[in-house]
Amino acid sequence: MGGSPLLVKPVPPPFAESIYAAVVGKLGLAEKAPEERIQALKNATIEDLLSATAQLPLLPSVDGELITAPATFSRWSFQDKTLPGTEWCESIMIGDCEMDVSIARSQ
Repeated sequence: MGGSPLLVKPVPPPFAESIYAAVVGKLGLAEKAPEERIQALKNATIEDLLSATAQLPLLPSVDGELITAPATFSRWSFQDKTLPGTEWCESIMIGDCEMDVSIARSQ
């Protein structure tokens, strides 16, 4: 889990919303209905998504609905059943990647 969001505090909802608005704008979806945006995001190519998110701080956020609390190591221990995915995910491996890095493919 190199670059673990467990080590990064969630951003406030207004900040997360501004990042979402920037991505939606870059993808030309600002005037689309929510259902159309979801479908467009599902169908977007990796290249489109990388281009739309380049230079944006993609950080954890707590929305109060799907993500109700910040991620913590105790929540990821599966003792806390409020973490989304605990119904279907049987285990998770958490490790240390000292040399972790993000690499963007150039064309």
